[in-house]
Amino acid sequence: MEEVRFPKFTEYFNRLLEEKEPRVSQKEVAKKLGTTQGTLSKITRGVLLPSDELSERMAKLWNVDNFMEMVTEARRGDALKVLRNAKPKQEVKTEDVIKLPTKPRLPVSASAGSLSQYSQGVLLEQCEQMPIIRNFPDYDYTMFIKGNSMEPKYESGDEIAIKKAEFVIEWGKDYVLDTEDGVIFKKIYDEGANIRCVSYNHDEYPDFLVPKEIIFGFYKFVGLVRV
Repeated sequence: MEEVRFPKFTEYFNRLLEEKEPRVSQKEVAKKLGTTQGTLSKITRGVLLPSDELSERMAKLWNVDNFMEMVTEARRGDALKVLRNAKPKQEVKTEDVIKLPTKPRLPVSASAGSLSQYSQGVLLEQCEQMPIIRNFPDYDYTMFIKGNSMEPKYESGDEIAIKKAEFVIEWGKDYVLDTEDGVIFKKIYDEGANIRCVSYNHDEYPDFLVPKEIIFGFYKFVGLVRV
């Protein structure tokens, strides 16, 4: 049985759905909202929150002023999904009681080939705290990459440092995308309602599109560690 990750929001959302869309199938509601039936089903089961873009469409369609507030509250109450919510400025103590600044290493790998099917929440305490890499620009997390689609620039097993993009996305640059269907590392371009994901290994890996509505966050590549 699936665990309901957002019980309060799920109860609120299903009650709202029943009130605003009585006797309307999930398929029809999803079409109205410009999303998939699968995404809507996950929201009603409490295993997924709507993205900001989808939340705005729901609020507008159903004329609900506090809808975004309810989504934000649910996110804050969730078991921290590191790539979206965690605030990684923490410290650890050595045996000599010397305080060293650290950053979290995420216990997941970004796929450099296709979506990694990673969609579970990650607790901040599950992250290994690593000493800050001083010669890098400011960053939020490090994580490993896998696959060969980003060769020759990146190799499977490389550890990358990433910084959350709050306002500006630099198209044509390398980003980690946190999506509903997984975590992926690609060079990205704007394609209207989608993001075009481009590999450096063009011969083996064609471009593909990821809908913006299933993307939770963009994280810019800022540094590389290769052993």
